[in-house]
Amino acid sequence: MEASRVYRGTRRVVMAAVFVVAAAFFAGVAILSAGDAGTPTTPANLVWWLIVALFVAFASRFLFMRAVATPDGLKVHGPLGTASFGWDEIVAIQVADTETDATWLTVRAPVLLLASGLSVEVTPAATYRRSAARRMAGELEALRRLHTT
Repeated sequence: MEASRVYRGTRRVVMAAVFVVAAAFFAGVAILSAGDAGTPTTPANLVWWLIVALFVAFASRFLFMRAVATPDGLKVHGPLGTASFGWDEIVAIQVADTETDATWLTVRAPVLLLASGLSVEVTPAATYRRSAARRMAGELEALRRLHTT
Protein backbone atom coordinates (compact mmCIF):
# COMPACT_ATOMS: atom_id res chain seq x y z
CA MET A 1 0.00 0.00 0.00
CA GLU A 2 1.30 3.45 -0.92
CA ALA A 3 1.80 6.08 1.74
CA SER A 4 -0.29 9.23 1.90
CA ARG A 5 1.25 12.55 0.93
CA VAL A 6 0.29 15.57 3.03
CA TYR A 7 0.31 19.13 1.66
CA ARG A 8 0.24 22.20 3.91
CA GLY A 9 0.64 25.76 2.69
CA THR A 10 2.16 28.70 4.52
CA ARG A 11 -1.02 30.77 4.34
CA ARG A 12 -2.72 28.62 7.01
CA VAL A 13 -0.16 29.83 9.58
CA VAL A 14 -0.67 33.46 8.57
CA MET A 15 -4.46 33.08 8.87
CA ALA A 16 -4.10 31.43 12.29
CA ALA A 17 -1.91 34.32 13.45
CA VAL A 18 -4.49 36.86 12.23
CA PHE A 19 -7.23 35.08 14.17
CA VAL A 20 -5.07 34.90 17.32
CA VAL A 21 -4.40 38.66 17.12
CA ALA A 22 -8.13 39.28 16.66
CA ALA A 23 -8.89 37.03 19.66
CA ALA A 24 -6.39 38.98 21.77
CA PHE A 25 -8.02 42.24 20.72
CA PHE A 26 -11.50 41.03 21.68
CA ALA A 27 -10.16 39.58 24.95
CA GLY A 28 -8.88 43.07 25.75
CA VAL A 29 -12.29 44.51 24.94
CA ALA A 30 -13.93 41.89 27.18
CA ILE A 31 -11.55 42.67 30.05
CA LEU A 32 -12.00 46.42 29.72
CA SER A 33 -15.80 46.13 29.50
CA ALA A 34 -15.97 43.99 32.67
CA GLY A 35 -15.56 46.98 34.97
CA ASP A 36 -14.56 46.46 38.61
CA ALA A 37 -13.39 43.08 39.86
CA GLY A 38 -16.44 42.78 42.11
CA THR A 39 -18.94 43.51 39.33
CA PRO A 40 -20.85 40.49 37.99
CA THR A 41 -20.36 39.57 34.34
CA THR A 42 -22.86 41.28 32.04
CA PRO A 43 -24.48 39.67 28.99
CA ALA A 44 -22.51 42.05 26.75
CA ASN A 45 -19.29 40.88 28.39
CA LEU A 46 -20.25 37.26 27.77
CA VAL A 47 -20.76 38.08 24.08
CA TRP A 48 -17.21 39.44 23.89
CA TRP A 49 -15.85 36.23 25.45
CA LEU A 50 -17.91 34.16 23.02
CA ILE A 51 -16.32 36.09 20.14
CA VAL A 52 -12.87 35.38 21.65
CA ALA A 53 -13.70 31.67 21.85
CA LEU A 54 -14.83 31.62 18.20
CA PHE A 55 -11.64 33.33 17.02
CA VAL A 56 -9.49 30.90 19.02
CA ALA A 57 -11.43 27.95 17.60
CA PHE A 58 -10.92 29.18 14.03
CA ALA A 59 -7.23 29.89 14.68
CA SER A 60 -6.70 26.34 15.91
CA ARG A 61 -8.67 24.91 13.00
CA PHE A 62 -6.52 26.82 10.48
CA LEU A 63 -3.40 25.18 11.91
CA PHE A 64 -4.77 21.71 11.15
CA MET A 65 -5.79 22.45 7.55
CA ARG A 66 -4.19 20.09 5.05
CA ALA A 67 -4.66 18.26 1.79
CA VAL A 68 -3.95 14.52 1.89
CA ALA A 69 -3.27 12.62 -1.33
CA THR A 70 -3.90 8.87 -1.13
CA PRO A 71 -4.15 6.15 -3.77
CA ASP A 72 -7.95 6.68 -3.71
CA GLY A 73 -7.98 10.45 -4.19
CA LEU A 74 -7.50 13.77 -2.48
CA LYS A 75 -8.99 14.67 0.89
CA VAL A 76 -9.06 18.41 1.66
CA HIS A 77 -9.34 19.33 5.35
CA GLY A 78 -10.50 22.96 5.44
CA PRO A 79 -11.40 25.36 8.25
CA LEU A 80 -15.09 24.37 8.25
CA GLY A 81 -15.04 20.76 7.08
CA THR A 82 -13.52 18.06 4.92
CA ALA A 83 -14.11 17.26 1.26
CA SER A 84 -12.98 14.15 -0.61
CA PHE A 85 -12.35 13.86 -4.34
CA GLY A 86 -11.58 10.59 -6.11
CA TRP A 87 -8.84 10.72 -8.75
CA ASP A 88 -11.43 9.76 -11.36
CA GLU A 89 -13.48 12.90 -10.51
CA ILE A 90 -10.51 15.18 -11.19
CA VAL A 91 -9.81 16.11 -14.83
CA ALA A 92 -6.69 18.20 -14.18
CA ILE A 93 -4.82 20.07 -11.46
CA GLN A 94 -3.46 23.54 -12.15
CA VAL A 95 -1.98 26.37 -10.12
CA ALA A 96 -3.80 29.69 -9.95
CA ASP A 97 -3.71 33.04 -8.20
CA THR A 98 -6.76 32.54 -5.99
CA GLU A 99 -7.03 35.73 -3.96
CA THR A 100 -5.04 38.60 -2.43
CA ASP A 101 -4.14 39.20 1.22
CA ALA A 102 -3.57 42.74 2.45
CA THR A 103 -4.12 44.05 -1.11
CA TRP A 104 -0.58 43.15 -2.21
CA LEU A 105 0.13 39.52 -1.25
CA THR A 106 -1.05 37.20 -4.01
CA VAL A 107 -2.25 33.83 -2.74
CA ARG A 108 -1.50 30.89 -5.02
CA ALA A 109 -2.98 27.42 -4.69
CA PRO A 110 -3.49 24.23 -6.64
CA VAL A 111 -6.93 24.19 -8.27
CA LEU A 112 -8.80 20.96 -9.03
CA LEU A 113 -10.72 20.94 -12.31
CA LEU A 114 -13.52 18.42 -11.79
CA ALA A 115 -15.36 16.35 -14.38
CA SER A 116 -18.57 18.11 -13.31
CA GLY A 117 -17.15 21.40 -14.62
CA LEU A 118 -16.48 22.87 -11.18
CA SER A 119 -13.09 24.12 -10.07
CA VAL A 120 -12.06 23.71 -6.43
CA GLU A 121 -9.21 25.57 -4.77
CA VAL A 122 -7.05 23.42 -2.52
CA THR A 123 -7.01 26.15 0.14
CA PRO A 124 -5.01 24.20 2.76
CA ALA A 125 -2.12 24.10 0.29
CA ALA A 126 -2.28 27.84 -0.48
CA THR A 127 1.00 29.69 -0.37
CA TYR A 128 2.47 33.04 -1.33
CA ARG A 129 5.31 31.57 -3.40
CA ARG A 130 4.56 30.70 -7.02
CA SER A 131 7.28 27.99 -7.09
CA ALA A 132 5.82 26.18 -4.06
CA ALA A 133 2.31 26.27 -5.54
CA ARG A 134 3.60 24.95 -8.88
CA ARG A 135 5.50 22.16 -7.13
CA MET A 136 2.41 21.06 -5.19
CA ALA A 137 0.16 21.24 -8.25
CA GLY A 138 2.72 19.29 -10.29
CA GLU A 139 3.00 16.56 -7.68
CA LEU A 140 -0.78 16.28 -7.37
CA GLU A 141 -1.19 16.15 -11.16
CA ALA A 142 1.44 13.36 -11.35
CA LEU A 143 -0.42 11.42 -8.65
CA ARG A 144 -3.73 11.92 -10.51
CA ARG A 145 -2.22 10.57 -13.72
CA LEU A 146 -0.65 7.65 -11.88
CA HIS A 147 -3.91 6.62 -10.25
CA THR A 148 -6.26 7.18 -13.21
CA THR A 149 -4.45 5.16 -15.88
